[in-house]
Amino acid sequence: MKLTSYAAAAWAVSLIATAGNAMAAKSCDIVGTYTDTLGSTIVFTTAKTGTAKNSLICASTYKLKVKKDTSKAIDVTGKASGCGNLTGDFVPNYPTCTTATGTVKIVGLGSFNDTITKQSNVVPTRKQAVPSAMENGLR
Repeated sequence: MKLTSYAAAAWAVSLIATAGNAMAAKSCDIVGTYTDTLGSTIVFTTAKTGTAKNSLICASTYKLKVKKDTSKAIDVTGKASGCGNLTGDFVPNYPTCTTATGTVKIVGLGSFNDTITKQSNVVPTRKQAVPSAMENGLR
């Protein structure tokens, strides 16, 4: 009888642990195209990487790394050639995750309140290079 109660207790603990892990794993699935209140276009190509472009802030495109994507926080860091590094800390409107509000800090420029708004789940396709006449002649 004790063996059965130990097995039942172990089973209950494993169910609780599994449920806890499932709850902790909630994310906003941020892949897609966004705009923000600063005039940027942000594209998250994967759950861990993306880009941000805003010619009023930096002539170069920021390469973003997603540090956290949960139901409670979306945190990113970014680097762009010739511009100050950035950090963005946002709170999404979970469970829809269509917007997230927070702060963007850019070294040398300051800290800005910002809201990102999801425009599409689609990531823009890369433009194909046009083959040169030389390449066409070799085909």
